[in-house]
Amino acid sequence: MTEPLAINTEQSALDEAEEIISTPALTPVGTRKPRSVRIARQVSNILAPTTISIPLVLLVALYKASSTISALEYAGLTLLFLSIGPFAYILIGVRLGKRKNSHP
Repeated sequence: MTEPLAINTEQSALDEAEEIISTPALTPVGTRKPRSVRIARQVSNILAPTTISIPLVLLVALYKASSTISALEYAGLTLLFLSIGPFAYILIGVRLGKRKNSHP
């Protein structure tokens, strides 16, 4: 009796045509992504947590703190742990090749 959920490991997950099309070395260098994809990428970059949290945290810290110096200290510490630290961790991982870029 065969297992209905068993995977045939001898069969390729992609057809040969799909493998050829998806190979980055074979795609022409001059091809551009569609305009909607480029716009979506820019909107994604603008609305990323890092770009939103920096001004927001600074504004809240300046509003709530008793002095400008303490507001900048609190904002700097918050931003380090909230967005700059994780962003730097991911960026270093991408540059070292340990992680893939989110925008292939």
